[in-house]
Amino acid sequence: MNRLLRIGQAVLDYIIFSNSLIACCALAMGAATAHVFGLQLPSSFWGLLFFGALCSYSLHSYLTVSTDTTRRRIGWINEHKKVLLGLFAGAAVVTLVMLVALSRYWLLWLPAAIVTFLYTAPKINRYPFIYLRRIAVLKTAYLASAWTYVTVLLPLLMAASAWPERMSWWVLNRFFWIYCVCFWFDYRDRDEDRLSPHLTLVADMSEQQAMLFFGGLVGGFILTLFRLHHHGMTNAQVSLATLPLILLVVVTGRLRTTTSDYWYYGYVDSLLLLSGGIWLV
Repeated sequence: MNRLLRIGQAVLDYIIFSNSLIACCALAMGAATAHVFGLQLPSSFWGLLFFGALCSYSLHSYLTVSTDTTRRRIGWINEHKKVLLGLFAGAAVVTLVMLVALSRYWLLWLPAAIVTFLYTAPKINRYPFIYLRRIAVLKTAYLASAWTYVTVLLPLLMAASAWPERMSWWVLNRFFWIYCVCFWFDYRDRDEDRLSPHLTLVADMSEQQAMLFFGGLVGGFILTLFRLHHHGMTNAQVSLATLPLILLVVVTGRLRTTTSDYWYYGYVDSLLLLSGGIWLV
């Protein structure tokens, strides 16, 4: 039994910490947008979405330097640098192949490639990349914007024949949802970030201010969801869209007191997967 538990934990660690889960999240989020608006996208788009995310996050993890071995994810990363480098290299090759197949859309993919690189660039301990650390205050809004562009806006720009108002509300709704998720990673790291000269937005807030800020993000999500309902989203669809947010809000008490990687990279990230996959059921 102990052996089975160890094997199960090793598999779980690989799925979460190798960035396979977050790559599936990107795929599910993109699929949700395609499903809601009935988009017909090239098969290579899905390969690019998955392997592009895997490539980016594998490089980001590989460049992560930390001696905080109390966190399981950091320990896993330190022990599996070669695995992460291999995942990055393999995913990079597939990403390039997919980009060639989608070359007609290169003007749309170029901003995605740039913003993805700029998110990881501050991890590179060389000039001029280290200067990007000075804008850490915006990194979470930047990440949420990048995810929104790649998984929501990009499919619409590639395949939508028209742009009704509800598409704009959908993009905003997904942005607020993604930011709700990203917020908690900044919240978890706020004490560590306060030791840095480059504070993030949440690290510069008091506890009360941080909770009010999160409440504002939730409010933005609900407001845009009401607008989507006004523009034809059914009650059932509104319920589906709200479920992942509810599952996030009900554990805020736990998230305020834990730094567990399983809670954040397991549970919280899985809500992104749910928020996309639930539309496909």
